[in-house]
Amino acid sequence: MVRIGVNADARRIDGNLKTLAADLEYFSQIGFACVEIPVHGLEVVRNASLIPAVMREVKELLSAFNFRYSVHAPNPLNLMSLDDHETHLSLFQACLEFTGEIQSKVLVYHAGRYVPEEQFQARCSPPLTPYAREKMLDVEVECLSRLAVQLRNSPVSICIENARPYIDCRDYCYGESLHKASEVVRLINSDRIGVTLDIGHAFLAAKVYGFPLMDEVLEVAPLVKHMHIHDNGQGRYASAHWMGESAVLRYNLSASRLLRHANQRGKAAVHGQLE
Repeated sequence: MVRIGVNADARRIDGNLKTLAADLEYFSQIGFACVEIPVHGLEVVRNASLIPAVMREVKELLSAFNFRYSVHAPNPLNLMSLDDHETHLSLFQACLEFTGEIQSKVLVYHAGRYVPEEQFQARCSPPLTPYAREKMLDVEVECLSRLAVQLRNSPVSICIENARPYIDCRDYCYGESLHKASEVVRLINSDRIGVTLDIGHAFLAAKVYGFPLMDEVLEVAPLVKHMHIHDNGQGRYASAHWMGESAVLRYNLSASRLLRHANQRGKAAVHGQLE
């Protein structure tokens, strides 16, 4: 079954639950079935732990609507981080706790980054060697494998989202490649770890790195549990989440059809959700 949903925008909410309530009411009126909730937009986490009073408010609000919810982890969350790794692990645990508390089955996690976006402008550190990148990826796989064991009796899945490319910082993330993202998920080999296929990000990465988009979509399709569909703007960041008439949107629709043919059990969200 295909269920179409929309993301509640973290920057728009900015910790204001009245704004979230108004947005959810609007989403309900226009017929969406699913909503993606950003942990980082709710001010529900402090020091990598949930704030109980805010969590109660959020649960009361979300339970007032008949949506299926997915959860988006904070964008900077990075299990490959070389800085304060334990904090990232604790934050991941808080996100999993949040996902369970609102009875969601999907936690979207941006694939780990060798170079975090927050450091793109600094350029203070020497380039990472292939050995250093391999060790960082090993840490990501090890952490996700442990989390998969933790979730073995849970309905929650961690869905690794493929990354957008950045023109001025190539190869900052293994998730720019659907092939590499699928390799990581297959290496972990757990039904608690899947893929969030972001077709807009994949389209841009295919253009930047020259890989065949449809071939990679078909390769990753059996692993997809969740999906983001959006059009893309132009510029350094190479992605903006708005809908429009373009070749990207046509690619989105073609790829989603291929995905359904390749993986009838696949579950996904539109950032406009397939499930």
